[in-house]
Amino acid sequence: MHEHTGDIKSQREQREGDKTEGEYSLVEPDGTLRVVKYYVDGKSGFVAEVHREPGKYKPAPDEPAYKKPEPSYYKPQSSYEKAEPSYYKPQPSYQKAEPSYFKPQPSYHKPEPSYYKPQPKYY
Repeated sequence: MHEHTGDIKSQREQREGDKTEGEYSLVEPDGTLRVVKYYVDGKSGFVAEVHREPGKYKPAPDEPAYKKPEPSYYKPQSSYEKAEPSYYKPQPSYQKAEPSYFKPQPSYHKPEPSYYKPQPKYY
């Protein structure tokens, strides 16, 4: 019997080249013993024979035999003092700009007169 889970099971297997044969058994929760015999011979694939023996064992209890122990936590006391909050408020570091009274002058120029005069065409 497995001490942590309460399972009753066994297993054996034998191999020789491409041939494997084995058997495993386990007790189901209702107390039935299940025995599975299997073999693989070359390319035949996995062949299993299942045999069941009801009532071989008493049914499993509702709770597993293994119970996980409750953790025991040690909570250390804090050894530091909480710092007081700092309420420092930084002052703005900019200075208000003085108004600028520069008035730009218009940037247009008067075009020079064009003295080109087209000549009449005679046909």
